Amino acid sequence: DEIALAVAGALQLKLLGLDRTAPSARSHATNADAYQAYLQAQYFFGRGVDKDNQDKALAFADQAIKLDAKYAPAWALRSTVLTSLVMGAFLDEKDGLREAREAADKAISLDPDLAAGYVQRGWVQVFRDWDWHGAQVSLKRAAQLEPGSFAVLKYQSYLFQVLGQMNEAIEMQKKAIAIDPLRARSYTFFGYQLYCAGRYEDAAAAVQKALELNPQLSPAHSDLGLILLGEGRPQEALKQMEQESSEDWRFWGEALAYHALGRPQDSDAALKKLIGIRQKDWAFQIAEVYAYRGQTDKSFEWLNRAYGQHDGGLTVMKLDSLLKGLRQDSRYAELLEKMHLPRSESDNNFGQESRQPRAQKSVR
Repeated sequence: DEIALAVAGALQLKLLGLDRTAPSARSHATNADAYQAYLQAQYFFGRGVDKDNQDKALAFADQAIKLDAKYAPAWALRSTVLTSLVMGAFLDEKDGLREAREAADKAISLDPDLAAGYVQRGWVQVFRDWDWHGAQVSLKRAAQLEPGSFAVLKYQSYLFQVLGQMNEAIEMQKKAIAIDPLRARSYTFFGYQLYCAGRYEDAAAAVQKALELNPQLSPAHSDLGLILLGEGRPQEALKQMEQESSEDWRFWGEALAYHALGRPQDSDAALKKLIGIRQKDWAFQIAEVYAYRGQTDKSFEWLNRAYGQHDGGLTVMKLDSLLKGLRQDSRYAELLEKMHLPRSESDNNFGQESRQPRAQKSVR
């Protein structure tokens, strides 16, 4: 039956090293029923990022907690699933990340040596708090507890990316992929990093690898289209955008490609569709389109809306090529300052332990 399959699948994922959470729960004592529910949550979380699988994962994590409220790995997994639901736009960002933070803190309070709790706290510090130093501290602690963890490397890579340190971000993501080379989404993430670094050929190869592993993965086709736009190949870019399985990413990509092709009415139509369905949670992506089209004031209007909505997309603004036309505008520097992001990499001490000590938040 489905439960037996879930448990067997979860065990197989663990044996293959394919579970999508940082730590193993084997060293943490609990009762058999709670552990079985935890494994089922692991299985559904690893099976797919669609809402159905993630909802099942959350239900089983909650069941494990109900069976053993002191089982720290279940609290950490609950936090992980909640952040996944938020990132997939299946859960309100404000409430979802608040609950994720509470679950991560609970995991840490129950077991201060559980890496997953610190990983999840760091993730929330990036996306909810915009607390870059706090995230660094959390992820550093997670790395001490679980050296070589896929999750730790992935989130450290993302934090380097947020702060504009692309060489470090790329190297960290390479290490994460080497640990687990079968995760399709890792390659789209890697491809976007390479695109931002101007390494278009390598970026396209990474995204193609993602599609080999999962032909339906979104936003892989829009990522390929973005790379082709960077190479000055708008007609080919449009073909990729039209293949995008996600309607919202498809409208976003078509708005960009049609503009590059000199088809303003078609670009406007695609953007209008995007605004119609995602204006409440895609302000950043809408701002990207306006910036690419040279509509600076409209772009800042939507960037300010994104800031008011605490849009996770703002975390990539330092490296986003679509925003390059805004970087000399004083409003761009003001927004970076509000987010406590350095204006240039030279202003940023993150990850440079040899320098003087430091005193001392929707994404692809």
